[in-house]
Amino acid sequence: MINDPIELFPSSCLRLFLSADLVGSTAFKQASEMGDGEKVQKWLEPIGAFFAGIQRHLDYQWGVSQKIAGDEIADQNHELPRFWKAAGDEVIYVMEIDSPLQPLFAVTTFGEAISSYRRELQEISPNLGIKGTAWLAGFPVNNAEIVLGGKRQLPDGHPSLDDWWVQHLYKRYLYETSPLPNGKEVLDFIGPQMDLGFRLSAKSTQRRMMLSVDLAMMLMKTCERPQGDLAARFNVENRIFFDGTETLKGVLAGLPYPLIWLDAQQGNPLNRAEDEIRGREPPKSDKVISFCSEFIAQAGQQHSWVIEPFIMQGGAEVFGAEPDKHSQALSRMQQTWDNNKAVLDDVEPEDAEGDSDSLALDVALAAAKFLIGKTLKSDK
Repeated sequence: MINDPIELFPSSCLRLFLSADLVGSTAFKQASEMGDGEKVQKWLEPIGAFFAGIQRHLDYQWGVSQKIAGDEIADQNHELPRFWKAAGDEVIYVMEIDSPLQPLFAVTTFGEAISSYRRELQEISPNLGIKGTAWLAGFPVNNAEIVLGGKRQLPDGHPSLDDWWVQHLYKRYLYETSPLPNGKEVLDFIGPQMDLGFRLSAKSTQRRMMLSVDLAMMLMKTCERPQGDLAARFNVENRIFFDGTETLKGVLAGLPYPLIWLDAQQGNPLNRAEDEIRGREPPKSDKVISFCSEFIAQAGQQHSWVIEPFIMQGGAEVFGAEPDKHSQALSRMQQTWDNNKAVLDDVEPEDAEGDSDSLALDVALAAAKFLIGKTLKSDK
């Protein structure tokens, strides 16, 4: 019997993803030839130190932000973004969003952490730099949470588990209510918004922290709200720029995507001089919000995952509005679970020594095929 059941499962969750990526690392590693009397793999120390270094600076800057922020913001940002995964020389963090104040706090603080660590890194290895990216993704509709790894053996002989969706929801439910010890299972994230985030990361530079359209919209809306003592550290109204639109490979079936970015090198004299000669100025917040809203409205007609950001708590909206299609899809998912939960409640899952990795792989592949098929269908 599963203890402490989730009151509302599955439920909507909005997550913020933050990426920090080393710039120039490939060339640096290739150029670090090993010679007589030199350290073996002399590139390893500065690049290997990156993963601990960015975490150290994030910890410090998070504390600084909490001291600077007003009580309302600080109270909602006790927990730091947690490490999700590393991909080459890129490290990605994730956090669940319960309030629109959280992305504003997290994105600006993450930008400060990147800037401070960049200065430290330049003193050690002038040829290395750091760039950042931030985006939103909603779950479990439009994107999916996949439980991987572990040795949990799902029971045989239960017809309910012949349905892939029931099996998928069951593994997710167990991960939440009775996780395997010692972190044997990992919660992974896949979907079109995740693919978009990785595409945007390729467009980021040391100055340009690329933002997804929905995140840029949320940041600007939050800044427009009366915040009282909103510190300059968190005010992004004069730090968000627009560089037109560009087709991103595999995203929106070729529909050009807006390149909206946060200035991660604010105050740099050369950047200011470049902006002046280009005649480039940050657009007003209302213009950004209006453009993002219109883009989402038009793109969303063909691609259902392109929606305005919203936050749910306990089934109630606390920011934005849940689209009807989203709530209907979630209701169907909840009904599927409710129809099978009574049977599964009597099942005692085991942490077996048998090999269940193949099952996890099958789940991941099936989810990927489903989401790819759904995306391709919506792209037609």
